[in-house]
Amino acid sequence: MPKAKHLQRGEVKKTVSMSLSDTSLQRLDQLADNLGISRSEAVEMIARGEMTFTGEGDLLLGERLSSSSPKP
Repeated sequence: MPKAKHLQRGEVKKTVSMSLSDTSLQRLDQLADNLGISRSEAVEMIARGEMTFTGEGDLLLGERLSSSSPKP
């Protein structure tokens, strides 16, 4: 049975590998640390449209920032 933390949002999470530059990894770590979440959760929120950035670099958070549905 999957761990409870892998059932967030009603979906089982899959392990994936990503390659990032040192700068990108540092920024991802800083973002996650500032929000008190893991790297994985930060990436999840960005991918789901729950976190985005303005042209000025400001962070926006919300349940869904786009009215469009994700494509299957």
